[in-house]
Amino acid sequence: MPVSRTRKRTRVATHRPATRTRHYGHDDLTAVDLFSGFGGLTDGVRRAGFTTILAANHNEKKILVHEANHPDADHWIADLVDEDSADYHSARDLPAADLLCAGVSCF
Repeated sequence: MPVSRTRKRTRVATHRPATRTRHYGHDDLTAVDLFSGFGGLTDGVRRAGFTTILAANHNEKKILVHEANHPDADHWIADLVDEDSADYHSARDLPAADLLCAGVSCF
């Protein structure tokens, strides 16, 4: 009889809403930062004139630091790569933005 291998799913993606509410979609140039880490790329994007509306990373500690440095962005604690991961979140659910950036230094 074949042995069934099932992956234990204990985590789910976490959404942490921004502290600032945007009134209009055209308030400013917007960016989404994937694999955001602590927020260095988000700082550069801000200096270039964009407001990061969402940052995503699989590491909760990095998102907590990013959130402290960039409280105006929504934050996802989620795996954006492995569809079999318990905390996977599809990139199809990303909000519309003027710029999509990704700091993939961990790869």
